[in-house]
Amino acid sequence: MRFAAAIFSALLLLSSPVRGRAPERIVAIGDIHGELHIFRQLLRHTGLIDDADRWVGGSATLVQTGDFLDRGPDVRGVMDLLMELQARSAEAGGQVIVLLGNHEAMNLTFEYRDVGVEAYSSFVDEHSERRRDEAFSAWKTHVLRRAASLRIKVPGLGRAARKQWLNRHPPGLLEYREALGPTGEYGQWVRERPVVVRVGDSLFLHAGIGPESVDQDLAEINDEVREEIAILDRHRSYLLERKLILPFSDRTEIWTAAKQEVELRQARGTRDAPETRHLHEIASQFGSLTRDSALLRGDGPLWYRGYALEPEPNIRQLIESTLERNRARRVVAGHSTLASATIPARLDGRIFLIDTGMLSSYYPGGRGSALEIDGDSVTAVYEDGERIALVEPDEPAVEAALARWLGPDGAALPFRDEVELLAFLHSAKVTQAEEFGEGVTRPERLVLESGGVRVRAIFHDVHIETMGGTRHGRSFVSSFRDSYLSQAAAYEVSRLLGLDSVPPTVVRQVGDREGSVALWIEEAINERRRRELDIRPPDLARWVRSFHDMRIFDNLINNIDRNEGNILLDSAWKLWMIDHTRAFASSSQLPDRESVKRCSRSLLEALRGLEEEEIQNRLSPYLSKVGIRAMLKRRNRLLELIDDRIRELGESAVLFDYKARPLSEVLGSSQVGSPGTPG
Repeated sequence: MRFAAAIFSALLLLSSPVRGRAPERIVAIGDIHGELHIFRQLLRHTGLIDDADRWVGGSATLVQTGDFLDRGPDVRGVMDLLMELQARSAEAGGQVIVLLGNHEAMNLTFEYRDVGVEAYSSFVDEHSERRRDEAFSAWKTHVLRRAASLRIKVPGLGRAARKQWLNRHPPGLLEYREALGPTGEYGQWVRERPVVVRVGDSLFLHAGIGPESVDQDLAEINDEVREEIAILDRHRSYLLERKLILPFSDRTEIWTAAKQEVELRQARGTRDAPETRHLHEIASQFGSLTRDSALLRGDGPLWYRGYALEPEPNIRQLIESTLERNRARRVVAGHSTLASATIPARLDGRIFLIDTGMLSSYYPGGRGSALEIDGDSVTAVYEDGERIALVEPDEPAVEAALARWLGPDGAALPFRDEVELLAFLHSAKVTQAEEFGEGVTRPERLVLESGGVRVRAIFHDVHIETMGGTRHGRSFVSSFRDSYLSQAAAYEVSRLLGLDSVPPTVVRQVGDREGSVALWIEEAINERRRRELDIRPPDLARWVRSFHDMRIFDNLINNIDRNEGNILLDSAWKLWMIDHTRAFASSSQLPDRESVKRCSRSLLEALRGLEEEEIQNRLSPYLSKVGIRAMLKRRNRLLELIDDRIRELGESAVLFDYKARPLSEVLGSSQVGSPGTPG
């Protein structure tokens, strides 16, 4: 079982981070709830700020997983510090990522029931009492006007009403609601916060990705929440313009005003008027937020508690699907405060829960904590400076990370990450070289050695490039390229797309020749041999889907030489694409557009996200400007082709996800048959 878990994690290791390059160190801090003092202590214990609150974390990343608002006394101070650290960390090459929590969501839906009096008081200034008097007068005028419009009895508005109103609107409330509103400094900043991010190989969010959201991409989750916030802000603005609410009205008052106005218009016989229908939409949306809203519904990403409350067997499949879809190793979440006041590692280090009750005045026995991710080490850091290792480099997590890179003896290679492996391929001594394979330009299989480590690799030094048209097999191609540089370019493109199915490749000198050196995939057979042996991949659906993405990749890089000999299946049933020397010719046409039938959502998202500047930076050592421009044109043609198929056949017939299947089940399968080449 441990081996199966290791292989599964290995397949997920390579990710194209949502937030730039994978940082050396990540510090995650959960629910703060205005507890500024303990928050500062944790930042100092983790080496991110000094005694003057200045950023000293260098290139580290701080992720705060939401719920910095509500309950506690100094939410303003917490926001000020987070906003300041965002700016200062960027100057030093680090970053501070702040996420939305359910309490930020409540404030953004104008629900203020958990805002403390002390939080309001931090917004008090010398004009606050005058503003309260003016707001009470405005409220009285509003009540009289609405009563006349609705033809209801005017409530008492004397001293008792004033006292009651002032109790419900303590000093600072007006300023707080304005500051957190759509045009306020803090409100604009909070509205820019994402719900979920991937940093390196870790997912971070406030609560959890439940069954209702597991098939959504991270961008879809974030976009859904942002759009909902924008809609609610527009609805509120619409009601303000028509003087149906006041600037400081809360969610209940907003919903009530819209509902009353709908009833009034229906009574007047204007049920079907456009404005009545719009008001009905506003009332319905505000009235159903806790049931239908991504911001407030109980199974949404800001509220889901399954990561903490469900028994591990019940959520194993959910977590594996989430991690596989998002190419991550672990998920880190807050929200669910545990009585132990310690950070647990659930599902063998796939889930870390970091809300340990920092605001101890609200959570008796709670304490502040941070999660530090440094390479393969994961450590809990507590407010008193105590550090407890949750995952160490010699534990299964590291074994899992390296299991997919094997040496000639079948043992995992001792590299901590892909950077180390690439450095080895570039500099290790060549101790053996033998001609290998068939064809005119035969590659060589090398053995590389350094520091007692032996690795096999494949070496290509061919470099032919022609223009003006030539024949390749039975086909006529407008330009032809057969180059070791294409090997390295294919690997770089695979990394840009977040794929991990092209072996790591470098360009280097071997003797007096320059060529490409790519990792040899051990314990693998090619597709031709698999068919000869009638070996049926145990997860045939996944195998077939891998072929669809391979065809997208081949059309993008203009690979005209994909055949059964350069498609590999390794011992973990993973598909590898090898031998890309005959790719990247300068034609802008798709070499096999008829093969483009389906595409994974993750690959389509990556295709859309390719940026020309990054492509130029990554591929210019291997391709000419003409070759790069041709690839960008092929990318655009691919997107047009996929979009056309979606319009014609529907999204579900074209796009797919890689659904996780427990690898213990896959490795234990022994299905034999002859499925043929996946279609």
